[in-house]
Amino acid sequence: MRTRRVVATVGWLANWQILIFGSLLSFVCVAASAQPAASDQRARLLAEQSRPREEIPFGPDQFDKFAGFYQLETGGVVRFIREGKGYFIQGVGQPPIQVYPDSPIEFFTRDVTPPAQWSFDLDHANHVTGAVMHFHGREVPAKRLASTDPLAIQTGHALETASDAPSPGTEAALKREIQAFSSGRPDYGIMMPRLADTVRENRSYYIPLLEKLGPFKSLAFVKVIPGGLNVYEATYQNGTLEWDIAPLLPDGKIEHLMINPTNK
Repeated sequence: MRTRRVVATVGWLANWQILIFGSLLSFVCVAASAQPAASDQRARLLAEQSRPREEIPFGPDQFDKFAGFYQLETGGVVRFIREGKGYFIQGVGQPPIQVYPDSPIEFFTRDVTPPAQWSFDLDHANHVTGAVMHFHGREVPAKRLASTDPLAIQTGHALETASDAPSPGTEAALKREIQAFSSGRPDYGIMMPRLADTVRENRSYYIPLLEKLGPFKSLAFVKVIPGGLNVYEATYQNGTLEWDIAPLLPDGKIEHLMINPTNK
Protein backbone atom coordinates (compact mmCIF):
# COMPACT_ATOMS: atom_id res chain seq x y z
CA MET A 1 0.00 0.00 0.00
CA ARG A 2 1.34 3.42 -0.90
CA THR A 3 1.97 6.04 1.72
CA ARG A 4 -0.08 9.15 1.08
CA ARG A 5 1.61 12.42 1.88
CA VAL A 6 -0.56 15.46 2.42
CA VAL A 7 0.76 18.73 1.11
CA ALA A 8 -1.95 21.02 2.38
CA THR A 9 -5.53 21.17 3.51
CA VAL A 10 -7.83 23.63 5.17
CA GLY A 11 -8.75 22.76 8.68
CA TRP A 12 -7.07 19.53 7.71
CA LEU A 13 -3.73 17.81 8.01
CA ALA A 14 -0.48 19.77 8.20
CA ASN A 15 1.57 17.91 10.77
CA TRP A 16 3.72 15.40 8.92
CA GLN A 17 4.67 13.50 12.07
CA ILE A 18 1.11 12.37 12.69
CA LEU A 19 -0.26 12.29 9.15
CA ILE A 20 -3.63 10.57 8.76
CA PHE A 21 -3.58 8.00 11.63
CA GLY A 22 -4.26 5.31 9.07
CA SER A 23 -7.51 6.83 7.82
CA LEU A 24 -8.50 9.41 10.42
CA LEU A 25 -9.91 12.63 9.05
CA SER A 26 -6.96 14.53 7.73
CA PHE A 27 -8.46 17.91 8.56
CA VAL A 28 -8.07 17.16 12.26
CA CYS A 29 -4.34 17.76 12.43
CA VAL A 30 -4.24 20.99 10.51
CA ALA A 31 -7.09 22.49 12.47
CA ALA A 32 -5.27 21.64 15.66
CA SER A 33 -1.86 22.79 14.48
CA ALA A 34 -3.37 26.09 13.35
CA GLN A 35 -3.87 27.08 16.98
CA PRO A 36 -0.88 28.26 19.00
CA ALA A 37 -0.75 27.01 22.57
CA ALA A 38 1.55 27.74 25.50
CA SER A 39 3.66 24.72 26.42
CA ASP A 40 2.15 24.36 29.91
CA GLN A 41 -1.39 24.64 28.60
CA ARG A 42 -0.70 22.19 25.82
CA ALA A 43 0.84 19.70 28.24
CA ARG A 44 -2.28 19.93 30.41
CA LEU A 45 -4.56 19.44 27.42
CA LEU A 46 -2.49 16.52 26.13
CA ALA A 47 -2.75 14.81 29.50
CA GLU A 48 -6.52 15.30 29.57
CA GLN A 49 -6.94 14.15 25.98
CA SER A 50 -4.76 11.06 26.55
CA ARG A 51 -6.54 9.73 29.62
CA PRO A 52 -8.48 6.46 29.26
CA ARG A 53 -12.13 6.81 28.35
CA GLU A 54 -15.03 4.41 28.68
CA GLU A 55 -18.14 4.31 26.55
CA ILE A 56 -21.37 4.97 28.43
CA PRO A 57 -24.89 3.71 27.65
CA PHE A 58 -26.32 6.07 25.07
CA GLY A 59 -29.58 5.82 23.16
CA PRO A 60 -29.50 6.61 19.43
CA ASP A 61 -32.20 9.23 19.93
CA GLN A 62 -29.83 11.07 22.29
CA PHE A 63 -27.40 11.59 19.42
CA ASP A 64 -29.81 12.94 16.85
CA LYS A 65 -29.65 16.51 18.12
CA PHE A 66 -25.90 16.52 17.40
CA ALA A 67 -26.24 15.27 13.80
CA GLY A 68 -25.39 17.83 11.15
CA PHE A 69 -22.58 19.91 9.72
CA TYR A 70 -19.97 21.89 11.65
CA GLN A 71 -17.42 24.36 10.33
CA LEU A 72 -14.09 24.38 12.13
CA GLU A 73 -12.63 27.73 13.08
CA THR A 74 -9.98 27.16 10.42
CA GLY A 75 -12.53 26.56 7.65
CA GLY A 76 -12.95 22.82 7.20
CA VAL A 77 -16.43 21.28 7.42
CA VAL A 78 -17.28 17.95 9.05
CA ARG A 79 -20.49 15.99 9.34
CA PHE A 80 -21.74 14.11 12.39
CA ILE A 81 -24.11 11.32 11.48
CA ARG A 82 -25.83 8.33 13.07
CA GLU A 83 -26.02 5.00 11.27
CA GLY A 84 -28.15 2.59 13.27
CA LYS A 85 -26.63 2.58 16.74
CA GLY A 86 -23.26 3.88 15.54
CA TYR A 87 -22.08 7.51 15.55
CA PHE A 88 -19.65 8.85 12.98
CA ILE A 89 -17.75 11.95 11.89
CA GLN A 90 -16.69 12.51 8.30
CA GLY A 91 -15.03 15.13 6.12
CA VAL A 92 -14.91 15.39 2.34
CA GLY A 93 -12.51 12.89 0.84
CA GLN A 94 -12.32 10.79 4.01
CA PRO A 95 -14.09 7.66 5.24
CA PRO A 96 -16.40 8.02 8.25
CA ILE A 97 -14.71 7.57 11.62
CA GLN A 98 -16.73 6.11 14.48
CA VAL A 99 -16.95 8.01 17.76
CA TYR A 100 -18.19 6.78 21.14
CA PRO A 101 -19.99 8.67 23.95
CA ASP A 102 -18.29 9.07 27.31
CA SER A 103 -20.72 11.70 28.59
CA PRO A 104 -24.06 13.09 27.36
CA ILE A 105 -22.22 15.72 25.26
CA GLU A 106 -18.73 14.24 24.71
CA PHE A 107 -17.44 11.65 22.23
CA PHE A 108 -14.07 10.02 21.66
CA THR A 109 -12.30 8.02 18.96
CA ARG A 110 -10.74 4.57 19.34
CA ASP A 111 -7.63 3.16 17.68
CA VAL A 112 -6.39 6.68 16.95
CA THR A 113 -3.00 8.02 17.99
CA PRO A 114 -2.93 10.67 19.35
CA PRO A 115 -6.49 10.29 20.65
CA ALA A 116 -9.15 12.79 19.65
CA GLN A 117 -12.42 13.89 21.24
CA TRP A 118 -15.36 16.10 20.39
CA SER A 119 -17.66 17.95 22.79
CA PHE A 120 -20.83 19.86 21.96
CA ASP A 121 -22.07 23.27 23.10
CA LEU A 122 -25.69 23.71 24.15
CA ASP A 123 -27.69 26.87 24.76
CA HIS A 124 -30.16 27.44 27.61
CA ALA A 125 -32.88 25.70 25.57
CA ASN A 126 -30.70 22.61 25.10
CA HIS A 127 -30.16 23.36 21.41
CA VAL A 128 -26.77 22.46 19.94
CA THR A 129 -24.91 25.61 18.84
CA GLY A 130 -21.45 24.26 18.10
CA ALA A 131 -18.73 21.81 18.96
CA VAL A 132 -15.10 21.70 20.05
CA MET A 133 -12.45 19.36 18.70
CA HIS A 134 -9.95 18.25 21.36
CA PHE A 135 -6.81 16.95 19.71
CA HIS A 136 -3.02 17.04 19.93
CA GLY A 137 -3.02 19.45 22.86
CA ARG A 138 -5.39 21.92 21.23
CA GLU A 139 -9.06 22.82 21.38
CA VAL A 140 -10.57 23.97 18.09
CA PRO A 141 -14.10 25.46 18.04
CA ALA A 142 -16.56 24.57 15.30
CA LYS A 143 -19.82 26.38 14.62
CA ARG A 144 -22.94 24.49 13.64
CA LEU A 145 -24.18 25.15 10.12
CA ALA A 146 -27.86 25.37 9.29
CA SER A 147 -29.08 22.64 6.96
CA THR A 148 -29.83 25.38 4.41
CA ASP A 149 -26.31 26.82 4.54
CA PRO A 150 -24.71 26.54 1.05
CA LEU A 151 -21.55 25.10 2.57
CA ALA A 152 -23.53 22.39 4.37
CA ILE A 153 -25.48 21.56 1.21
CA GLN A 154 -22.32 21.33 -0.88
CA THR A 155 -20.51 19.21 1.70
CA GLY A 156 -23.48 16.87 2.00
CA HIS A 157 -23.66 16.50 -1.74
CA ALA A 158 -19.94 15.72 -1.96
CA LEU A 159 -20.21 13.09 0.78
CA GLU A 160 -23.28 11.39 -0.68
CA THR A 161 -22.66 11.54 -4.39
CA ALA A 162 -20.78 8.71 -6.03
CA SER A 163 -19.67 9.72 -9.49
CA ASP A 164 -17.27 8.68 -12.20
CA ALA A 165 -17.03 12.30 -13.33
CA PRO A 166 -14.97 15.08 -11.72
CA SER A 167 -16.66 17.76 -9.65
CA PRO A 168 -17.39 20.90 -11.69
CA GLY A 169 -14.44 23.23 -12.05
CA THR A 170 -11.90 21.03 -10.27
CA GLU A 171 -9.91 20.07 -13.37
CA ALA A 172 -9.42 23.64 -14.58
CA ALA A 173 -8.66 24.96 -11.09
CA LEU A 174 -6.21 22.17 -10.35
CA LYS A 175 -4.44 22.53 -13.69
CA ARG A 176 -3.92 26.26 -13.08
CA GLU A 177 -2.66 25.54 -9.57
CA ILE A 178 -0.28 22.78 -10.70
CA GLN A 179 1.20 25.13 -13.31
CA ALA A 180 1.55 27.80 -10.63
CA PHE A 181 3.22 25.34 -8.23
CA SER A 182 5.64 24.27 -10.98
CA SER A 183 6.61 27.89 -11.56
CA GLY A 184 7.31 28.32 -7.85
CA ARG A 185 4.44 30.81 -7.48
CA PRO A 186 1.30 29.06 -6.15
CA ASP A 187 -1.90 31.05 -6.55
CA TYR A 188 -2.73 31.70 -2.89
CA GLY A 189 -5.71 33.83 -3.86
CA ILE A 190 -7.75 30.79 -4.94
CA MET A 191 -7.04 28.96 -1.68
CA MET A 192 -8.78 29.16 1.66
CA PRO A 193 -6.52 31.04 4.11
CA ARG A 194 -5.33 28.03 6.09
CA LEU A 195 -4.54 26.11 2.91
CA ALA A 196 -2.50 29.06 1.66
CA ASP A 197 -0.62 29.25 4.97
CA THR A 198 0.16 25.54 4.90
CA VAL A 199 1.43 25.69 1.32
CA ARG A 200 3.76 28.54 2.28
CA GLU A 201 4.99 26.61 5.31
CA ASN A 202 5.85 23.50 3.27
CA ARG A 203 7.75 24.91 0.31
CA SER A 204 10.79 22.88 1.39
CA TYR A 205 8.86 19.68 0.64
CA TYR A 206 7.09 20.33 -2.64
CA ILE A 207 9.65 22.52 -4.43
CA PRO A 208 12.41 19.85 -4.55
CA LEU A 209 9.82 17.24 -5.51
CA LEU A 210 8.49 19.28 -8.42
CA GLU A 211 11.98 20.27 -9.55
CA LYS A 212 12.89 16.59 -9.76
CA LEU A 213 9.78 15.82 -11.82
CA GLY A 214 10.54 18.55 -14.34
CA PRO A 215 8.09 20.50 -16.52
CA PHE A 216 4.38 19.79 -16.17
CA LYS A 217 2.89 18.14 -19.27
CA SER A 218 -0.73 17.09 -18.74
CA LEU A 219 -3.49 16.31 -16.26
CA ALA A 220 -5.91 13.37 -16.33
CA PHE A 221 -8.92 12.67 -14.12
CA VAL A 222 -8.70 9.27 -12.37
CA LYS A 223 -11.68 8.86 -10.03
CA VAL A 224 -13.76 10.24 -7.18
CA ILE A 225 -12.97 8.40 -3.96
CA PRO A 226 -15.45 7.83 -1.09
CA GLY A 227 -16.21 11.15 0.53
CA GLY A 228 -16.03 13.12 -2.70
CA LEU A 229 -12.31 13.81 -3.14
CA ASN A 230 -11.37 14.13 -6.83
CA VAL A 231 -8.21 12.23 -7.81
CA TYR A 232 -6.11 13.38 -10.78
CA GLU A 233 -2.81 12.19 -12.22
CA ALA A 234 -0.38 14.85 -13.38
CA THR A 235 2.27 13.87 -15.89
CA TYR A 236 5.63 15.61 -15.79
CA GLN A 237 8.69 15.22 -17.98
CA ASN A 238 10.31 12.85 -15.46
CA GLY A 239 7.37 11.10 -13.85
CA THR A 240 3.83 11.38 -12.50
CA LEU A 241 2.20 12.72 -9.37
CA GLU A 242 -1.27 12.19 -7.93
CA TRP A 243 -3.11 15.39 -7.01
CA ASP A 244 -6.32 15.19 -4.96
CA ILE A 245 -8.74 18.09 -4.67
CA ALA A 246 -12.08 18.51 -2.91
CA PRO A 247 -15.10 19.97 -4.73
CA LEU A 248 -14.66 23.71 -5.04
CA LEU A 249 -16.43 25.94 -2.55
CA PRO A 250 -19.37 28.06 -3.76
CA ASP A 251 -17.01 30.99 -4.35
CA GLY A 252 -14.66 28.80 -6.41
CA LYS A 253 -11.93 28.54 -3.80
CA ILE A 254 -9.92 25.41 -2.99
CA GLU A 255 -10.44 24.03 0.50
CA HIS A 256 -8.56 20.73 0.38
CA LEU A 257 -5.49 19.79 -1.65
CA MET A 258 -3.21 16.77 -1.45
CA ILE A 259 -0.32 15.28 -3.42
CA ASN A 260 0.71 11.65 -3.51
CA PRO A 261 3.79 10.29 -5.36
CA THR A 262 2.72 7.47 -7.67
CA ASN A 263 6.06 5.62 -7.80
CA LYS A 264 5.82 5.35 -11.58
